[in-house]
Order: sequence, then structure tokens, then C-alpha cells
Amino acid sequence: MFNSRHLLNEFANDVQTLSGKFLTVTDGPDWLRQYLHPLAAKFGRTLPQCLHHFVDLRKCFRKSIPHTPLYFNFDDILEHLQLQSSGDRLLDMAKVEQKLSKDYKCDFNNLMEMISSRLLTRACGHEIVEEDTCVRVRGIPWQCSDHDLAKFFRGLNIPSGGVSLVLNQNGRRSGEALIRFENSEHRNLALQRHRQHMGNRYIEVFKAPSIDFIQMNAGTLPQVERFLGQGSVAIARMRGLPFSASKEDILQFLCEIHIVNGRDGIFLIKTAEGKPTGDAFVLLASEDDAVQALGRHKANLRDRYVEVFRSTGAELHQVLTRAMAAPIIPPGSHTGLPFMMAQQYIPSSVRNCVRLRGMPYSATLEDIMNFLGESSQFILPAGVHMVLNQQGRPSGDAFIQLQAHEFASRVALDVNKGGCHKKHMGERYVEVFQCSGDEMNLVLMGGTLNRNGVQAPPGMTLIPTDFAMQQQAMLYAHAPMMMPVAPNAFMQTADVARQRAVFPYSPYHGVFPTPPMSPTSTPLPPNYLQMPPGLKHMDGSPGSHQNSQEYHSPPKYAK
Repeated sequence: MFNSRHLLNEFANDVQTLSGKFLTVTDGPDWLRQYLHPLAAKFGRTLPQCLHHFVDLRKCFRKSIPHTPLYFNFDDILEHLQLQSSGDRLLDMAKVEQKLSKDYKCDFNNLMEMISSRLLTRACGHEIVEEDTCVRVRGIPWQCSDHDLAKFFRGLNIPSGGVSLVLNQNGRRSGEALIRFENSEHRNLALQRHRQHMGNRYIEVFKAPSIDFIQMNAGTLPQVERFLGQGSVAIARMRGLPFSASKEDILQFLCEIHIVNGRDGIFLIKTAEGKPTGDAFVLLASEDDAVQALGRHKANLRDRYVEVFRSTGAELHQVLTRAMAAPIIPPGSHTGLPFMMAQQYIPSSVRNCVRLRGMPYSATLEDIMNFLGESSQFILPAGVHMVLNQQGRPSGDAFIQLQAHEFASRVALDVNKGGCHKKHMGERYVEVFQCSGDEMNLVLMGGTLNRNGVQAPPGMTLIPTDFAMQQQAMLYAHAPMMMPVAPNAFMQTADVARQRAVFPYSPYHGVFPTPPMSPTSTPLPPNYLQMPPGLKHMDGSPGSHQNSQEYHSPPKYAK
């Protein structure tokens, strides 16, 4: 039976025992780059140094005799050099080498190619990225690192910082990566690995324009370049840190692990306002340190568990760029005009709605439909609404409008009673609360909804009303500037001093989400007037049309 591991070990041992200095000559690059080195990476075998540099006899022939057709095979080369084939390929290769060296003065040492087996993690910087040198890979596992991708493409040379893991809009890995190779030849060889397997998953490989890699991986931020310039073997990303965590806390958390330059080898991610996001990047001195750091995955730091996984310099650049970007809704940018509630969300006291809390930020309409199971058939037309935070990104919450309160009650039951409360969506369990349209509006203004009932936004209290909209003169001073407001009923709120006013609030979270993520907004004081959260109708929900309207944050104002 053919045993690749046995043959590889036997061949490597035979080469290792050879004495003297010799040069490896091949008929094309495929045998070394596409077979031997990938096979050695698969079995964890280190090849002798002489197999990391070689001379491609075909390239030497084209270099010595220009303008020869690219489709020449080895028999054509023999015929062109007027050499007779002996039937032994190795002997014929020796004849070609001697012919090129003697008659054409071919210098094989200057045509030697190197096979790199180590990936440097520094940023790409301001290097020129040639066209036709980049690929996009799709279907990689979410825990895949740049070193894992370099191992997948072992035998092909990837420059320093040549692997960029692509993040989605929520800052999470999308399962794609952009990879830059040394030249177009290596890029073309990489395309031949399309649909080869990484573990139990096959990986798709496509051509990618160089501008995509530049936009994703160019280390233009000086603080990133200085940080990565310290040098490291591996980079670890920590996510879910307490906001008050310091570099000393991280050093203690990663005790007995060698961090490059101690405190200087830790990069805490902060927003443009200097607020921590709960993310940090750590430079590790060796692969053993990286393995030990990954062993701290989901270990507790104070009262929160922290996620630890491999990362790249490109990911650091992307995460920091997103954190420092100005929010879509600038805090406190209220213009003084009333916001128009989307006419689709008609407040009502009927409890035919449910609130989903704690969904993954990457949750889609299909995920929600699968989560609800058979109850999804009772969703009202266009009745799936996502809640966006101040930066216009998913907050992990959604409101679902059902046909009757009986269906909402059934969905809100515990999962062990046939409902969906605390049922898992991916790796996270989701809380489900029954509510009405009135309560939905109250939550959007900053109130809280749980199984014990409804609580008013911070600094406000509920006032029983007759379910009628307050007159405009009671709410805003510039009534003539407003457009007519539909008489939609919604629950009134007032501050503790009983002054009649309505304060739009962003969603108020009294606890951190579980598992811990990086919050993108911070609750503001209860008397701080700001833009309300956005509601987004999800296209494709039951009964929606192709051109259905989306409601983004901030809401539209009267002109």
C-alpha cells in the first residue's frame, strides 16, 4: 500500500545523509513547490536545507535561449538543443544542464530559487504591491491564523505581512482572507490549490486585484507600524477584556508566557475618544508561547472570561481603524426637530411581539427564521426588525411581530417547554421576551424589558395615559416647522420631576452581553438628549417586497 508519510521520511533521511555540497535541479517547480513541501507541512516534517533552494531547468533554458515558446515540454527542449533522449529523465536533465552551462554560459547560481518556510507577521507598510500577485481565499475556519494559511500554501513564497484576514462589518472574521505572493508565478500556482482541504474543510481560491489587498493590509497607522516593528513570531488577539483592564492585568493573565518587550508588546484598542473597546493584541516570542496563550482561551479575568486566538498585523490594523472611525451617528448631534417614527411600527397594547436579546452580531434573517422554527410561519408581513446601535451596526437585539399574542406567548416559553427562551443561536443562547408595540417603543428609548416586566429608561418613570400622542406644542417648541404626525398611540414617559417631555434614548444595557464582546457604544446620562437607535426592516422577511424600505439610524427629519 502506498504510504506518503513513509516515502517522505525515507526520502528526507536519504538526502540528509548525503555528504558534500550539491545543487538541486528540477524539471519545473511543481515537484518541490506543489508536492514535496505541502506534504512535509501536512505531516509536520522538516525538510533538509538543500531542498529549500533549487534551479528550475526549464527557466534556465528560456533564460539562455529567449523567445522560445512557453509550451515547450522537456522533449521539445532536448530536440531544440539537438540532444538524444536516453530514456532516463535524470540522465537527460544532466545532459541539458551541461549543454546550457558549456555552450550558453548559463550561470545556475544566479538563477537559484528559494522556498520560504517562515512567515513574518509585520505590517505590509508602504511597499508596492504588484498586480497579479494576490488571491482571495474563502471558507477558512474562523479560528484560522495567518500561519495556518501560510502552511496551506507551503512551498509558495509569501512576503512579510502578506496574509490579511478579512473582517465583516461587525469586526468579526468573515471566513475569507487576502494573500499576497512573491510574484505572479506563485499566485498562479496558488490558484491550483482551489478546493484543496484545510482539515475537514475545502478552501476556495480566487484571483484578487492588488487594490483589495492594499486597502485591507496596508499598515498606514504609525502606531501599528511601531508596534509590529518590535518583531514577533506570533500575534494573539484578546477579546472581551474588562474596560478597566490595564497592561499589567494582561501580563498577569498571561503569566509565564514570554511577551515581546513586556508592556510594550501589548496593544490596547481604544476609540478616537480614548475609550477602551475590550480588545488587545499581544506580541509573542515563540510558537510555544502562542500555544500557551491559546490555552488561556475563555479563562476569567476578574468577572469576565476572555477570548484568546491567533491574529495578524493586518487584523490589528483593521480593528484599530474601525475603532477610531467616527460613528455614523455623532453623539449629541440632535438638531432639535422631532424624529418621525416609521409608520410601519404601529404602537399597540396587544402583546403580539417578542424581543430577541443576545443574538450574535452576525445574525441574519435566515438565522432568525431557523431560530423560531415552526413559529416563523406566524410572523406578520415585514415583521422582522433589527435594532441598530449608534454606529449603525447590529446590537444583538431584534423585535418580531406575530399574528396574535398566543403565538408570541408560545415563542417566549422556556426552551424545555417548547418555546425559544434561552435557545441557542450558534454559540450563544438568546433570551426571548413577549411584549407589545408600546413596550417596543419604550425599549428603543432606553427602557428595559425582561420576564419581570417593563422598566422605564434611566431617570424616567411611566405615566398611565389614554394611548394618545401628546400634542406637538407640549413636546417641541417649534410646532410650525413640523410635518403632521400621525395619531399613533405610544406609551408616554416623563422624567422624575414630572415635566412632560419625551427623550429619545439609545438602548440601555445594564449588563455586558454574554459571551463578552466589544460594545460599540456607552450609555449616556438620562437627561442627555441624543439620537434614538435605528430600526431596520430586514429585506426578505415574510411579506416584504423587493423594494421594501429600510429604516436606518438616524431617522428622517422634517424639512
